[in-house]
Amino acid sequence: MLHKPKVCVVCFANYCRSPVAERILKHYIGNDFEIISAGLNPIPRSGMDLRSHEFLLRNNYDVSIHQPKKLDAKIISSSDIVFAIDAFILMKINEKYPNQRNKVKLFTYQNNKIRIPDPFRFKDNEYQRVMNDIQKVCAEINLI
Repeated sequence: MLHKPKVCVVCFANYCRSPVAERILKHYIGNDFEIISAGLNPIPRSGMDLRSHEFLLRNNYDVSIHQPKKLDAKIISSSDIVFAIDAFILMKINEKYPNQRNKVKLFTYQNNKIRIPDPFRFKDNEYQRVMNDIQKVCAEINLI
């Protein structure tokens, strides 16, 4: 069996953004890639933000149970591509895993014009804008 390239999307808590990116990327490219998500400091309970879950449900993406996990040396070394959801996360990954920099990329497109801020404390309308932007990036991202 051929090795499927592994993609990991990383945010801070693996609770709002990266689980959504994981599910949407699985929808678009899951047959060709193994897709996972992780956090620098994950929320220690099962699930994802209810607004993320509702966004996925509303848009007909997989909403199976999500278990937040911590980015560690094993995950990063076994991944072919690591997407940092924002510039802060990119910086922290590169600081902690300097030998893996060649596989760490910013989760964006359109010449870095789309930013994915942490929406945890956002009002619902701004939270939804971030979810929509994640969906846009997933639809346009080039993994080849």
